[in-house]
Amino acid sequence: MNDVQDDQIELSKELEDNHRDIKNEKSPDEIDVLNLPPRSVVHRDHGKTRIKLGKPLLRFLTVVVVIMLLIIVVVRLNII
Repeated sequence: MNDVQDDQIELSKELEDNHRDIKNEKSPDEIDVLNLPPRSVVHRDHGKTRIKLGKPLLRFLTVVVVIMLLIIVVVRLNII
């Protein structure tokens, strides 16, 4: 029984050491919020938001619009 307790104590110490090591390490993604540039500088060169439409999406939208126009024409002329 004493061996089990010793193992648990040893594991506990290892976990504490690992936790301390992790706390002391600085990740490269940390940002120093006290040294950020002013907001006016960050947002100075931002233009309008531009939406890029790929060729497949444009083709799909064109087909949908044409089908909707055909449906409107058919309903208006009472062809069906």
